[in-house]
Amino acid sequence: MSAKLAAVFGIFGLGLLQWAFGLADAILFCLVLFVIAIVTVMPVNEERGEEVAERWVDRNA
Repeated sequence: MSAKLAAVFGIFGLGLLQWAFGLADAILFCLVLFVIAIVTVMPVNEERGEEVAERWVDRNA
């Protein structure tokens, strides 16, 4: 359900950006946000997160 809501709000948000800035600028703005998001999550250590989650589940089971 969250994926469907994200799709609806994403399209709605892009529509608002297009209305405010025009289509080309809205697409560029979205591209900039994607790049920022990718750069932000690059240092995340997934293996460490999985280990912590497994220990938490084992401790709380």
